[in-house]
Amino acid sequence: MKNKCIICVDGGGTKTEAVAFTPSGEAISRHIGGSGNFSFEKEQAIENVINTIQAVFNEVKELYHCEMIQMGISGYGAFQEKSAYIEQVKLRFNTDVKIVDDARLALYTVLKETYNEGILVLSGTGSACYGYCDGNTLLVGGWGYLLGDEGSSYDLVMRTFKLMIEDEENGLALNGLTINMLKHLDLNHVTELKKYVYKKTKSEIASNAKFINDCALLGDERAITLLKQSGIDLARQAIKIYERMKLSSHVRIGCQGSFILNAKYVNVSFKEVIKKVIPHACFVETLDRPVKGAYYLAIREHLKIDGGR
Repeated sequence: MKNKCIICVDGGGTKTEAVAFTPSGEAISRHIGGSGNFSFEKEQAIENVINTIQAVFNEVKELYHCEMIQMGISGYGAFQEKSAYIEQVKLRFNTDVKIVDDARLALYTVLKETYNEGILVLSGTGSACYGYCDGNTLLVGGWGYLLGDEGSSYDLVMRTFKLMIEDEENGLALNGLTINMLKHLDLNHVTELKKYVYKKTKSEIASNAKFINDCALLGDERAITLLKQSGIDLARQAIKIYERMKLSSHVRIGCQGSFILNAKYVNVSFKEVIKKVIPHACFVETLDRPVKGAYYLAIREHLKIDGGR
């Protein structure tokens, strides 16, 4: 009789990662493929995910029986052909298939095998906050850059641009952050921001957050204030989940995303605000990769197999 395994998939905008895990959580095969975001170039993303799973499946099929495939796919919430796609994958690999939005995977890196409540804060180009309590989930934020994304790198850059515009319209002298930002963008005047913004993608605009963070680390007070506000915005989302779900005072809170993890003032102000409201909150400083969250999700919610935790 073959040993059992679970194939877990994290499909994101940049790449797809597929890993086969034993029931005890040991990774036995890992492959990386192209973008798995179903919101963009859907047909190519679907093919990328299938091909990445196939590479892992081919590597383990002689020794292991795949009990199920657990996927987390970016853009899956808005995907219209869910049932047909699940059936396609089931037939191809002859196993059970479960799919959630990719952000759910990161939530389970906070919960792991045993915890029954937790909060995950996602903050990169965009932002969102997930809560979990005894099988129930709650999403705050995640509305996208047109409707929200407060506490994200994109939001930080746009707030900086709007502050520069406000100064210009009020006839104020150029300050250090404005001067440095114009130089960084290779612009001569604040009025050129309009042309810049409408020609750039969301990701290109958001990439300027690193420069604002660098200015803050060099002591620019305006940059520091802007970054701290991002942390406050994220903390308010987490506190909203804490209050609405009536979580315990020792709730676990984890963070994922380059913005909150790499921008010191965002991270510090986030924790300061949280501690004022939830003084005994447990911050999970190191999280597993989201693909491992797919393993925790599969074990907790779907599988009861020998060797599982």
